[in-house]
Amino acid sequence: MKKLGFILLSLSLMIGLLPANQGKTSGVFSDVEADYWAYDMIVTLADEGVIKGYEDQTFKPHRDVTRGQAAMLIGRAMDIDTSNRPDPGFSDVNKETSGYEYIAALTDEGVFVKADKFNPGASLKRDQMAKVLVETFELTGLSNQQFDDVPETHWAHDYISTLLANEVTTGKTPERFDPVGSVNRTQMAVFLYRVLGMDGYESEPSGDDSNIVDEAMTKAVLDGINAERNAAGLKPLSTDQSVQKVANLKAFDMMENNYFDHYSPTYGSVFHMLDNEGVTRVAAGENIAAGQQSAKAVVEAWMNSQGHKDNILHQSYTHVGVGYAEGGEYGSYYVLVFIGK
Repeated sequence: MKKLGFILLSLSLMIGLLPANQGKTSGVFSDVEADYWAYDMIVTLADEGVIKGYEDQTFKPHRDVTRGQAAMLIGRAMDIDTSNRPDPGFSDVNKETSGYEYIAALTDEGVFVKADKFNPGASLKRDQMAKVLVETFELTGLSNQQFDDVPETHWAHDYISTLLANEVTTGKTPERFDPVGSVNRTQMAVFLYRVLGMDGYESEPSGDDSNIVDEAMTKAVLDGINAERNAAGLKPLSTDQSVQKVANLKAFDMMENNYFDHYSPTYGSVFHMLDNEGVTRVAAGENIAAGQQSAKAVVEAWMNSQGHKDNILHQSYTHVGVGYAEGGEYGSYYVLVFIGK
């Protein structure tokens, strides 16, 4: 059943707007709605017994994962034998500590390094997450992608590179991984889902007839946004084949995988997608929308939203890709990918 109305999101290096929550909850957790971008991954792992919620039937998707919780999640994902494990020897961990049996087992297996303290209540950091997942699941390979905040001398450089090579995670931006940033519960669920091989990742959607681009619609949208730029005294945006490809991929990905978000569970962020296509730029941004019935309606909706309007009239942008996919829960999905050269 298609949803009524429409929704919008804009993204740039400076702008981010979030839509109002809508849709039904998962039935597993009261705060995970069926149209949440990570819904399928969270529910699948819950069904498998890997992740669990709180006593009030919530998942709290944006709450940080603690080191103790991470031990439980990874231990359940491995289905690790926790019997007859020696005391891990941490001064802040005892048999009454939540997750003790998994902390002990993973320390015994060498996943966690023996030290004075384990800090079970501390938030798990992104560099720590990289090390634990690589060592636990014996991942191999290195990526060519480099981050400004993860030099080769960083202790977790190779672990992070291996996660990238295995398409388990992407950076916060193409230039930053944020190694000391915290991992939240949704992110941890997605990482585990991917590392367990549940993702079925494809570099591009299958080339069936459902992915044929409606060139008339994309041209009408392009004409509409360039008319707005002309009225504001700005140069029109040119098309770019690689940027157009990214926009099309994102539109069909949202439609086929039933989500609405700047972050794609298939491809990552638009910045990552542009990097994968080898698109060089000095600026980039993204507008997305769903549910509008015409090019005129979607352009008007974007122009009536300040964040989207700012992207369309951004003086630094020189090129755009226009994506459109028909079908899915909202009936229509629109994507603008902007770059400045």
